[in-house]
Amino acid sequence: MGEKRLFYNGRVLDPEKGAVCGGALLAEDGIIRAVGKEEELRDVHGAEKVNLEGVFVMPAFLDAHSHFTQTACSFLQASLRGVSTEKELVCRI
Repeated sequence: MGEKRLFYNGRVLDPEKGAVCGGALLAEDGIIRAVGKEEELRDVHGAEKVNLEGVFVMPAFLDAHSHFTQTACSFLQASLRGVSTEKELVCRI
């Protein structure tokens, strides 16, 4: 069992039900383990408790697909925009 956090006293969207279903959310190592009423989840052993103070919480889908490497490599390329002679080309490179 890893790091546990109990977020309570909020309005929590349950994505499986598609509705706001209670005021608590239990997360372990960043993964949502339970959504429900505060009374149902408050006694989870070892969980750090975080008061949401009434805010709305909606689990997010994070798309890890990205082009960081491709973008970084593009900074290593010389722009040839506006080059009209061989001498300018050599200077840019």
